[in-house]
Amino acid sequence: MELTCSTHSEFRSWSSRQAFNAVDALDAAERRIQAGLMTRGDYNDLGVSTGLNRNPLGLLASDALRPFVILAVTPTIPLVGPR
Repeated sequence: MELTCSTHSEFRSWSSRQAFNAVDALDAAERRIQAGLMTRGDYNDLGVSTGLNRNPLGLLASDALRPFVILAVTPTIPLVGPR
């Protein structure tokens, strides 16, 4: 995952647990959509707010692989300033 933030002092990284919680929230939100309890627009807002795309077959979604996942955070600072 690569994130770019031009105001790096405002960037807050997540722990692995927080990232897994966000993945789980997206998964639960998809089930709420299927049950008619949530709109797709609200789901999309949740995805934007977490910065994640749901992938039920992805590494972060795998309960079996989570113990082996170490999230690395590398802030990227643009080399070119505002114009």
